[in-house]
Amino acid sequence: MERPPLIILEKRESSLGTYIGHIKETPIERIDKEKEKRPVTLEQIKIMIAQDESERMFVGSNSGLFEMGGGEKESGFIKFEDIQHFIDENEKSPVVAHTHPIAVFDNAGYTPEELNKMRTERNFLAPMPPSITDIMGSVSTVEHFKDQDVEIRNKVYDPTGMWEYTLQQDNSAIELFKKFQHDLSERTEASLTDTDKQIMEEHGINKAHPAKRVSILKANPSTRVIGEKLEQTANQFIDELTEDTKEALSKFGKLEYFCLDIAGAKRAGHDQEQTKKLIRNYIETAASIGIQVSYTPY
Repeated sequence: MERPPLIILEKRESSLGTYIGHIKETPIERIDKEKEKRPVTLEQIKIMIAQDESERMFVGSNSGLFEMGGGEKESGFIKFEDIQHFIDENEKSPVVAHTHPIAVFDNAGYTPEELNKMRTERNFLAPMPPSITDIMGSVSTVEHFKDQDVEIRNKVYDPTGMWEYTLQQDNSAIELFKKFQHDLSERTEASLTDTDKQIMEEHGINKAHPAKRVSILKANPSTRVIGEKLEQTANQFIDELTEDTKEALSKFGKLEYFCLDIAGAKRAGHDQEQTKKLIRNYIETAASIGIQVSYTPY
């Protein structure tokens, strides 16, 4: 499997199979973004994981999650005001959650035929922990609410279980990552002309999953130059970092490697013990850089 760059721009036997057999009889209604947000059950989330084309987003608390969109060709996005709504209702530990549906396992190298196999054979299901893109989003969220007396808890629901993670805001690695994320964003933004931004908007690039934007740009002859420009800008920025900074940030890159290795465990022929070891490595690496992660199989 081809390894990803250091940083990309911009999850026991599962009971999911119980629901897979009833997909045709129990379809999940596609969300109408104009309708009132609706609470969801774990059973509904499992069906979404099997059916959806992209990640679906939720905000809530331990008492319940409310759907915020996504699930179709475009990934959903959570607005800070959606989280603020729960904080204003005295929720001290708001939950920000999303799914890793079977469809996104193509990122780990699964073919369309293998994705269909995952939908029909529970023994072929695999976990997928929070990606580096998920971590980047969580860092931004924690930074936004840092002056309020709350702890943002993040959850990811995948075909086999639920990942939960929180960030230690005062951890030196998190602080370094925040600065890296801010400076990289400024550099790449400055490299884009107004025409570039207009073309990206016309092609719906900003609605695509952040991890796929550069590859989508490069795959289209009309936008290839923009994709190459962003990639070159990011690579140049990374090259300019000090060796100490690169070494400190490399653990965030390792998380992405473990993420893809875990997601690709079935393709690689790993047994349950090998997969558990990869999960332990992921959790230990995350803890070393201020990210507390737990994994609970369904």
